Amino acid sequence: MHRHESQLKEVSGEIVSQQAGHLVLIWDNSFSWVNGKSLHLYVTTSMSDEFEASCMMQAVAEAKKSAADPLGCVILQRSSGKPISTGSFNEELFLGPMWNDVMVALEKCNRLQTKPDFSDTVLYTTAEPDMMSWGAIGLYGIKIVVYGVSHAERGNTATDVPDGIEVRRFSKQPMELCRDLFRLN
Repeated sequence: MHRHESQLKEVSGEIVSQQAGHLVLIWDNSFSWVNGKSLHLYVTTSMSDEFEASCMMQAVAEAKKSAADPLGCVILQRSSGKPISTGSFNEELFLGPMWNDVMVALEKCNRLQTKPDFSDTVLYTTAEPDMMSWGAIGLYGIKIVVYGVSHAERGNTATDVPDGIEVRRFSKQPMELCRDLFRLN
C-alpha cells in the first residue's frame, strides 16, 4: 500500500485483468486526524465476449466427438480462466442414457485429485441442460450456466432451473454452430 497526497493531486489509474475473478480495492484514509476510515470496494470482473465465444467453441468441439447426440460441455474455472473438465455424449466412456455431456463433465471432475471450487466455475454447454443435469449442477454449486440451443428449439419440454444459478443463452456466432449441430437452421 502506498500513501498518496490525494488532497493535492487526483490519483487515477487503470487495472487490466486477463481473467475473470474478484478484485478488492482499498482506500485507506486512516492518516486523517479528523475522519480516519478505510473503504473496501469489491468488484467482480467478467469475461469478454471473445473469451466466452472461445469457451463455447470448445463445447462445440466436444459435441462433435459424439456420434449419437451432439451435446458438448466445458466447465471453466473463472479465477484462472482455464477449463477443468469437458464432456460429450460418449457411449464408449459411460453406458446408459443418463450420461449426457454435463453429467460426463461433472463425473470427470469427481475423478480429479483436487476437487475444484464449483462456486467459481462457469458451465458452457451446446444445449440447455435437462432436468437431471440441472439437479446435478445445483448440487455441485455451479453458479453460472451458458448454453447455445434451448429446449424449445430441440422440441423438448422446458425444465425448472434451481435457485441461485445465473443462466445465460449465448447469442453470438458459436450459437449458430450449436444450431447447426442440431440441424435447426
